[in-house]
Amino acid sequence: MDVATLNFILALGTVGMQIGAVVLLTLYMMRSLPEFAGQVAHIQKRVMPIAFVLTGSAALMALVHEHIFGLEPCYWCWWQRIFIFPQILTLGMALSSEKYRATAVDFSIIASVIGACISLYHHMLQM
Repeated sequence: MDVATLNFILALGTVGMQIGAVVLLTLYMMRSLPEFAGQVAHIQKRVMPIAFVLTGSAALMALVHEHIFGLEPCYWCWWQRIFIFPQILTLGMALSSEKYRATAVDFSIIASVIGACISLYHHMLQM
């Protein structure tokens, strides 16, 4: 598989994950409303493993681009990595112990929002 095909597939996956993240974040913010209690309870059972896999996949693809395809990350790519790599450890700890779960969720949301802002700025610079 060439780099262009992989990038296209990853771009489609990224758009899908961003839509899913907006839905999950909206449900998380509305968790105290009774209309959303059922959906939030259903999602809460599965969100940590899904978040761990998605974060790990993003980090793995960043490393594949660098070490297999030989594409050196730019300055802004490094900043995005700074906010995604620690999430793997944090979400892994949350999966292993319930006491880390609330902290991991808060950290992951904050790191993801900051990383998304950097990503949007990076995309704007490229355009």
